[in-house]
Amino acid sequence: MIPARVALLTNYIPPYRESLYKAIGSRVGELRVFLSSPSALKVGLVGPEGYEVTVQKQFSLRRSSVHPVGFADTADVVLPFDTRRQLAKFQPDVVISGEFGFRSLQSALYCLRHRRCRLVLWATLSEHTEAGRGLLRQAARRWLFKRASAVFVNGQSGRRYVEGLGCDSNKVTEVPYTIPASAFRCKHARPSDNQSIRLLYVGQLIQRKGILPFVENLNHFCLENPEIPVELTIAGTGPLTKLLKTQTLAGRGTIRFLGPVQYKDLPSVYANADLFVFPTLADEWGVVVNEAMASGLPVFGSIYSQAVEELVKDGVNGWVFRPDHASETMARLAQALTTGQTQIEKMGALAAEHVSAITPDTAADQIVDVIAKVLHPSTLDLRLA
Repeated sequence: MIPARVALLTNYIPPYRESLYKAIGSRVGELRVFLSSPSALKVGLVGPEGYEVTVQKQFSLRRSSVHPVGFADTADVVLPFDTRRQLAKFQPDVVISGEFGFRSLQSALYCLRHRRCRLVLWATLSEHTEAGRGLLRQAARRWLFKRASAVFVNGQSGRRYVEGLGCDSNKVTEVPYTIPASAFRCKHARPSDNQSIRLLYVGQLIQRKGILPFVENLNHFCLENPEIPVELTIAGTGPLTKLLKTQTLAGRGTIRFLGPVQYKDLPSVYANADLFVFPTLADEWGVVVNEAMASGLPVFGSIYSQAVEELVKDGVNGWVFRPDHASETMARLAQALTTGQTQIEKMGALAAEHVSAITPDTAADQIVDVIAKVLHPSTLDLRLA
């Protein structure tokens, strides 16, 4: 254990992050997670995870943008305004700040005033997600990189992006997204009367995820191959739900909708599929790729997902394609959907094996190793030893 106080600033705690934060908390003297999501409800919450949670004061703005690929994206930008005050109360040795917004700026200013405190930036981004960002935002990030003692990125694309903005490569550590993989291990069930190739999509039904053009391309495949039975299951909800429900597949193709699925029920959803599809037009990661691979599914994945870039080996444990190139999508669909069931199962087994070593504990070890490196022993609060 490192006897250090660590402040981790983020929007909220998704279910797949809980085990990671618990692992970090067990390796440092004290971990406090500061949340700034409007949906966070409790202040000073201490759960069974063993780390403390504080909800910051904040306000949010609705922002709409158009990505260079062409899709429209709308998101809430959360602006926590009491970061410096909260950090002054906690007096951390290390601040880990997620993203590059207002919270990271306040964290940097706090660390400038309190020289013993080290700033670590957690850059959850990729080259593709950041395409088209303005010069002002790039300048702000360059300033932040110079003042950070270390920077976490998800993978090689994130590394290329931050280093392209002048971040010292020696500061950068790749920490991929992780999940509690054991929760997703399953045996895939197939009803005796179902001979379809069962495709599964899990995620938001929004433009950025590319699900609508994927369904259109899949329909073209079914039209050209009416003898091949294909079943697409869509789990999730979003503004495209009504439009997607008007879509049909030609030939022997069918679509079914599960609606929103609770996290604890996802393993059973993956267990009833043969192949996972992730046609995103821009994702800094895509943790559903981890989940699908852990459950033993090969992935038909977009190159614009950093998870696909890092985890999917084309032709080995899945297929990689560019979703904004219809001809390429069709060609790759033909390869995937004409692969025999035995080969698909072998690819799924390789997928599960590949992600088995990417665990919350290995990620926590990486993070804590960096914390140890940026802290000189004399700066630690030995009262926590």
